[in-house]
Amino acid sequence: MSSPENLVAKNGIRPAFMPSAESAPRSLHDGRDSWLRTGPEDGLAPPLAGQPGHGRTAFLRRRPVRIVDGRMEGGYASSFELICPSCGDHPYLDYFEVPARLQWLRGPWTLETGLAEYEQHLGLVSRPDDTAGSSRARRAEESAAQAPPTETAGGYRHEALLYSGLAEFLTATASFIRRAVRAGDPILVMVSGPKINALRRKLGAEAENVTFANLAEVGSNPARIIAAWQAFVHAHAGAPRLCGICEPVDPRRSAAELAECQRHEALLNVAFDASAPLWLLCPYDLETLAVDVIDEARRTHPFVACGEDRQPSSAFPPFRPIDLAEPFARPLPPVPPDAARMSFEPSELRRVLMFVAGRAGRSGLDEQSAAAMVLAVNELAANSLEHGGGKGELRLWSDGHSVVCEVSDRGHITAPLAGRVPPGPDGPPGTGLWLANQLCDLVQIHSSPEGTAIRLYQKL
Repeated sequence: MSSPENLVAKNGIRPAFMPSAESAPRSLHDGRDSWLRTGPEDGLAPPLAGQPGHGRTAFLRRRPVRIVDGRMEGGYASSFELICPSCGDHPYLDYFEVPARLQWLRGPWTLETGLAEYEQHLGLVSRPDDTAGSSRARRAEESAAQAPPTETAGGYRHEALLYSGLAEFLTATASFIRRAVRAGDPILVMVSGPKINALRRKLGAEAENVTFANLAEVGSNPARIIAAWQAFVHAHAGAPRLCGICEPVDPRRSAAELAECQRHEALLNVAFDASAPLWLLCPYDLETLAVDVIDEARRTHPFVACGEDRQPSSAFPPFRPIDLAEPFARPLPPVPPDAARMSFEPSELRRVLMFVAGRAGRSGLDEQSAAAMVLAVNELAANSLEHGGGKGELRLWSDGHSVVCEVSDRGHITAPLAGRVPPGPDGPPGTGLWLANQLCDLVQIHSSPEGTAIRLYQKL
């Protein structure tokens, strides 16, 4: 292979090169960044033998940290990327705006490895017969291993993975996991127990470098999942990139659970700021989930992956998919007309707890679950007396699957993460809500200036 210096001299590879065949109008260049420029010498060369018409449209450049609306932001990394407009790439697009096949071509590469890739992409040197791509993989791994940690760093990325069936799930998630493991990025995978076992078999020895958590234990109540992600980020403070996989949306979830899973996905867009180095992948099974569930996934995830293609979601709103001023304005289903009811005021807390314990037991709830519900109601009723106008109402019923207890008052909750992250000096208020989520199988909230209703579910 030619030395980097000779190849640069021979082929005129410049980090600032942009081919005229893909150039934006000159007026756009004048308003954009000087690192993307054209000149009269930037033409197309004839196609090389046996190769597409790359000519001089392919070029190597120093990798921008990010590109927003055609503008470079954040300076440059010390690594390089290979851009080929003849293959469909464009230098004004950010890495995450191009398909996975072009991301793979881009790299990132060290200078020497990138120049070798440039030679082989244009056919300047012969590529060994390697249908599995192992030589390319070795070069990519070498590049990632040699690159400083900050080169692979990036901001927060919340991405839905659309797949069909277990085989596609394993292929897509194993690829994501291996990329993290080989880059040395900490990765946490929260999925069902059977899928954990399948991934361990698929990954082999590489599974030893992955942290697995059974979602049935961590996130049976989806309101507990954000705290787990925040703990993961805190435990790896200083890491340039963290990766995660979580599949909370399951067709076996009840309608109430599904609603809270979708709220969880929307809140993930406010739980981390843009600088958090976390790439979070959320799988959705096209074979088992309803169309409206998939549509909602597109609305709550800024990015969507399908197979090897990763794109910004066209359904994701330009604003966050939750009203930060009124995060709990969504109404709850009506209370059944036969629900047991009682009102309470100060000095009546003991009567409330006895009411809940008796009704829960008669509904068939086991002793441990009933005790947990009583403790959660104690917290919420105390909050009603202190912060909700000094009185409240309680309703209790069974829907055939769970015992449901609703506590309502005249208070108003506006903190979107209330009950989902531990209360503390830097967190939202809501010790009672936090404990309720730890004690109960599900918690739902409706809150507006007119008042608040909090529902607790314990499975029968």
